[in-house]
Amino acid sequence: CTTSDSFAQVAAVVADPGIEHADFVLMSPDRVRRGQRAQLFVRLSTGVSDGIRFRLPAGSSVVEVRAESFQSGPIEHVLTLSRDRRSGNLLFAQPLPSKTVVVITFSPQYSTTDDLISVTPIGRASGETIPDYSRTVTKRLAVVQPRRTSNEVLEVQRGRPVLELEDPSLRDVYSESPFSLALWVRSTDLGGVVLSSWTGAEEDAYPLELVIGRDGSAVFYRGKSGNHQSMRSVKPIADGAWHHVAVTNDPGRGRTILFVDGVATDSLMGAFQLPLKGLRLMLGGRVPPEIGDQQPNVSRFEGVVDDAGFWTDRLRAEDVARLARRSTSGVMSPEIMQRFTRRDREEGRLPSHVSLLTDAIRNDDAIASLSGKLSEGSVELSWRSTDSESYDFAVQRSKDGISFDTIALVVARGDRLDYSYRDSFIDSEVLYYRIVEARAEGDPRKSAVLKLGVADPLETTAGFLKGNAPNPFTGSTNINYEIPERGHVQISVWDLSGQPVQTLVDAQQGPGVHEIQFVAGDLPAGTYIVRMQYGDRLESAKILLVK
Repeated sequence: CTTSDSFAQVAAVVADPGIEHADFVLMSPDRVRRGQRAQLFVRLSTGVSDGIRFRLPAGSSVVEVRAESFQSGPIEHVLTLSRDRRSGNLLFAQPLPSKTVVVITFSPQYSTTDDLISVTPIGRASGETIPDYSRTVTKRLAVVQPRRTSNEVLEVQRGRPVLELEDPSLRDVYSESPFSLALWVRSTDLGGVVLSSWTGAEEDAYPLELVIGRDGSAVFYRGKSGNHQSMRSVKPIADGAWHHVAVTNDPGRGRTILFVDGVATDSLMGAFQLPLKGLRLMLGGRVPPEIGDQQPNVSRFEGVVDDAGFWTDRLRAEDVARLARRSTSGVMSPEIMQRFTRRDREEGRLPSHVSLLTDAIRNDDAIASLSGKLSEGSVELSWRSTDSESYDFAVQRSKDGISFDTIALVVARGDRLDYSYRDSFIDSEVLYYRIVEARAEGDPRKSAVLKLGVADPLETTAGFLKGNAPNPFTGSTNINYEIPERGHVQISVWDLSGQPVQTLVDAQQGPGVHEIQFVAGDLPAGTYIVRMQYGDRLESAKILLVK
């Protein structure tokens, strides 16, 4: 790459929800760690033909930029960076094929609680590059100081021996057996094999393989000779942040589901018979052949892993959500729960060659269990803090999930764990809340964002959401909506605690009336929020599940 003078500050235009444009989508974690590599992903369509301009948070520097198409592989490009390597122009040497992704690897060096990443399409005319600022998208990003912690995790390095997860119950796994798996992973590796039961030989059947795709997404495979099936996450997990990945397999219902951070993101439907009796599980690579090949079985993955679990039964969606919140309350005991500690290694429960690190899975561990409920026209928030050095908590509220205002300060007490606040000023159908903890030393810490829907019951309106039938419903209901012209539509279902339940639509659609079915499955009875995003219009309303 080449360098030039620093580019001028981008005059950013924030597109709701702040990361998406019709021609491209910008994806990155909400927070990254100072001094550790992170990655952002820009998925492009053919509407971006010449290139992009990008800008990172203050103190960040570019390590590497890659552009790749799913169909044709690496894309030839010219990268020009500013002197501080914080911003750059990426120009493509050829028209873009569909499904192109740009991966920007960077290293943040300064802590900041609220900075922006921006991406702008650029064109070329008369030998000059011309940015189109009207199509700029931005995303907020916090750079935080890594926490001191005693939590130990497994460091997986390419070329090192693979770790096998062993338990006698694995010998009893058959084609028709239900199972579930879950683990925490943090990585910037692309194309790595995280967990596998496959030898890699075409003739060998396998029920599961979890990899990180070239676009950074979590990809689950299963297959047999001539028939390999896959499902993948919508958002990337190879961004340098911790992610919880889980898979549940229910042969009786003919459904296998992929979860990322507690939310179902893709599924495989229908029975899938495999000539299988028992399986082996390898962390960081594949199963070695039974005979013949004497090559050492080494890792095909680079990253860190924690709490790798396997169940010989199907976990419920709410169980996966609890695991993603670091809670095992009410979750069935696994046959395998591999935690990674020096004591386990010293006592022989881990091989002596494994490498362990200390790493906190969440930077906001001190603020836990943020929840909210509607009561008599108010929102009651509650949370728990385990940090004795906290001196106050700022309660912040937003209408769009991007711009937050502080509405109250709650004073901390060293002998107190549980806190609460009542917000009586409800002026929006959907509200977002977060807690910002101030400490005697160190950077402020933010909780996860809590989203609450406070809309009226879904009924025929003058908006885009037209109604659902039946309502109330037991197993499923059909949601009707209408859009005036072609555009991107996203319809999702949320519970009242602000947790996403299911994405029903996330695609470009033509004008007219549309209908989508929502299947409740194992969800408990109660009120849920249907959220529709169309262009700059956001609508939401309640539906009622009864059982």
